[in-house]
Amino acid sequence: MKTKAIVLSTILFFTLGCGTSNVKIKSDIEKAKESISEYVQANFNDPKSYESIGFGELKKRIDYSESYCKDTMDLLFMKASMDIDSTKPSNEKDKALFEKTLERIKSAKKEFVGYELSNKCRAKNSFGALVVNTNYYTFDTIFKIIKVENEAEHVQRVINEMLSN
Repeated sequence: MKTKAIVLSTILFFTLGCGTSNVKIKSDIEKAKESISEYVQANFNDPKSYESIGFGELKKRIDYSESYCKDTMDLLFMKASMDIDSTKPSNEKDKALFEKTLERIKSAKKEFVGYELSNKCRAKNSFGALVVNTNYYTFDTIFKIIKVENEAEHVQRVINEMLSN
């Protein structure tokens, strides 16, 4: 009887002890901030002067297949022409094409490729002047930084992406 009590208490101790471990699992935002901190230490002119003002929203990056992008544009044009020609009755062939394209979009391949996060900060430049900057960090799926853009570069890339679609 005494042996059973010891065995049960030992099992209970290890079960509860393992459940309340001090190991902390980092959130995605914490992993991104840690990568940014490592980048700052390795690349800023005066890393000790770095002071974060704030972070944007951590966004997932999705890579859409080329057919998804084409089908989406086709669908938008079809919908626009239906709305413009709303005085004319829509024919069944156009409706069927619209529904087929919509189904292709819903089933298109979308691949998770990483994250994006912006960081507004103060830091000294190469002349020693304290400047405010916003950097846009692009991460892969394991939070390795693959690209850093300043605000002007980021705006230009977004405009180019919008014009290319």
